[in-house]
Amino acid sequence: MKSIYKFLTCAVLILTLICHPSGLLSAASASGASTKTYLLVGYDDAAENTDTICIANFNFDKNEINVLQIPRDTYYGFGHSQNKINQFYSYERAKGSAPNSAMRSLASSLSKHLSLKIDGFMGISTDSFEKIISAIGGIYVDAESDFSITDSEGNLLLSLAKGENFITSRQAMILARHRASYKRGDLQRMDAQKMLIKGLYKTLGRGIDYKSLPALISSADGIVTDMSVIQILSLLRLARAEQGMSVSVQTLPGEAVVGKNGISYYVMNRANAARIFNNYFSVSEEHFDAERIFNNPSAEEFSRIYYNTN
Repeated sequence: MKSIYKFLTCAVLILTLICHPSGLLSAASASGASTKTYLLVGYDDAAENTDTICIANFNFDKNEINVLQIPRDTYYGFGHSQNKINQFYSYERAKGSAPNSAMRSLASSLSKHLSLKIDGFMGISTDSFEKIISAIGGIYVDAESDFSITDSEGNLLLSLAKGENFITSRQAMILARHRASYKRGDLQRMDAQKMLIKGLYKTLGRGIDYKSLPALISSADGIVTDMSVIQILSLLRLARAEQGMSVSVQTLPGEAVVGKNGISYYVMNRANAARIFNNYFSVSEEHFDAERIFNNPSAEEFSRIYYNTN
């Protein structure tokens, strides 16, 4: 029963939220809501760091999905020794919180400091993500130009030609996780992840073979979500139409910096970030990060980036 519940969670959130958002459109219309916002997280199986953090807004009036990526090294002053946002979930887990409680704490914290209503959350472990891609048989991604990834010794790991490419689950993991050879590190990896997000939408939009359901069920152990069974079944019932939504993926504005402790950080630029959150999430600049949790006031370089208005 537990695995079936997790499969329904996985299948509906992925297929409904990404492949068939028109199902959500019907649900939203019935409830009077015009938008829904979800926290989507990818976390490491071992360390439980959330190395992929996205906030996805579904605007039913405009028929569009807007996804904002938050870099893993983003400074977030929540009380941890390093104060990196990707450590919030593992920090809560280390204190004894169950996976759902820890993920809910992350969602609540972001909701508070971004002045943003988050309607639900879903976390997927790296192992489950690979299994899900494998279960649906791989995905199609579009490369804007010829693209390749090599390891530290120059060995080719992945090569994509300009245009549409089909990649396996293993290749998808390389695209999702590799950053060692990138000059811009995690920021360049996030550019690659944008291809994955759009590719998953595109692939699922073409439909999947129902013979993959058993494999999807077995892949769902690493799913963490607050969606209820009733919500899942309701969304499953509504997820019928093939009407697609446009997808836009952006990265939280800011700059990479090395702190005095020698640790690499990414510092949000408040002015530019506030504009994005106002446009896509209807958050007022006055309330956006009111407590300045995304800035370290004791670090001059952090404050320079955070408050820069150029």
